[in-house]
Amino acid sequence: MGIWELNCAILRKQYPGLLDEILRDETGSADLKVETAASGKPTLSIDGVYVHSPRDPEREGRRLAEASGFAKANLAETAGGSTVILGFGLGYAAQALAELSPQTPIIIVEKKLSVLRKALELRDLTSLFSRPGVACIPGGSGEGIIDVLSFFSPRTARLDFPVLPPRRRLHTRRQRRGDNRRSFLF
Repeated sequence: MGIWELNCAILRKQYPGLLDEILRDETGSADLKVETAASGKPTLSIDGVYVHSPRDPEREGRRLAEASGFAKANLAETAGGSTVILGFGLGYAAQALAELSPQTPIIIVEKKLSVLRKALELRDLTSLFSRPGVACIPGGSGEGIIDVLSFFSPRTARLDFPVLPPRRRLHTRRQRRGDNRRSFLF
């Protein structure tokens, strides 16, 4: 069984309906470009802006996860709260956070379903999506975040919203060219 099939199996089991939503998406992926990073791992760019490091996206994801307040708190055994990841990309930061802070609920918000699909095609994400305490909000609905937070309550005493630097660059670039859509940052 290939990566896509493994990921699809876990989505069907853990997130009924999510895979169907991803498969129904017709927005296309013309603006997505996958390359092989210097490390040999896949990396992604959207509209010519790298979402992950073109050298070592896995190491970058781990570094970002280590910098999160919850990974630090978990190491000190004082974790409490949830991390909302705005923009999943290929999932490097989310997967690293899940490994570093196994008790922290993770809410993944990815506005572009084509990006989620690409991640499922390229990377084995079964350990992330089979882990308890992971929620996925496709399409990026703010109301969806509120609904998911109530699922984790009362555990969610605090929230962490890490904004990945590549997403900031992409958002800034779209503003400069007059595209006011909030594709990745809400």
